[in-house]
Amino acid sequence: MGAPSPGRRNTSTAIEGITMQIKPRHLVALLVTAALASAFAHGTVETASPQNGATLSTPPSEIRLKFNASLEPAFTSIKLFGASGQQVPTAEKARVEGGKIVVLPLPPLAPGAYKAQWMSVGHDGHHLHGEISFTVK
Repeated sequence: MGAPSPGRRNTSTAIEGITMQIKPRHLVALLVTAALASAFAHGTVETASPQNGATLSTPPSEIRLKFNASLEPAFTSIKLFGASGQQVPTAEKARVEGGKIVVLPLPPLAPGAYKAQWMSVGHDGHHLHGEISFTVK
């Protein structure tokens, strides 16, 4: 491959004997595409305790959800429902810890099936929601 023309910058990289030249305009396009892709990524639950679908021999003392993005505490909640569909009253509301973890302390739970529905708003303004279910034996 020849030398770049005067006034033009190319970045060359040798990979296993192949030389690639990346022109600045292509590099800018690649970076813009990567930035847009990350801008459209929304927060999701990375881990949940109890895990979705779990069968527990001991009732959990809390529901803990860890997200991959920061949350707005004022717009974050978890509601727990029993098998009958009735909301289980809790002494405290869900709280956000460290920006990405939501915790709902639970009262003692009787054996049965439960569903926790969560809602939040990420720092990017997107509404997040979902649910996990678990059973206490």
